[in-house]
Amino acid sequence: PDVSIDDLVEKTENYSGAEIVAVCNEAAFLALEDDLNSNFISMNNFLNAIKLVPPRISKQTIEYFDNFSFK
Repeated sequence: PDVSIDDLVEKTENYSGAEIVAVCNEAAFLALEDDLNSNFISMNNFLNAIKLVPPRISKQTIEYFDNFSFK
């Protein structure tokens, strides 16, 4: 209930789709570590997961794909 999608988008800028999935999975594991019967993932779980799952794609790779086009 306390999760801000806008904050998560900002904090995961330059993350790949797979990395965002990893953040979500890690946040779920953290929530279950806090309470095995948990029914939700808190913003704190997501923030801690982001610390554990850094982006791995270089800025050069992102720039390459941003500028890539079929001619």
